[in-house]
Amino acid sequence: KIILPSYFAKSKRYMQQLYQDSMAIVREYEKPDLFITITCNPNWPKITNELLPNQKASDHPDLIIRVLN
Repeated sequence: KIILPSYFAKSKRYMQQLYQDSMAIVREYEKPDLFITITCNPNWPKITNELLPNQKASDHPDLIIRVLN
């Protein structure tokens, strides 16, 4: 049997750790009033024009945030 560490992305322990972290935040700061998500098309010209060759939008979340501002 192989047990993956909690930092191994998408593993059960990783997801449990994320859950525990989020519950710790709720305990400290109470329940959030809003849960906001934003979606965009990574093929927008504003995004693709700023990428270097062989880069993907997912490589630069900072770029996507700047485009959405």
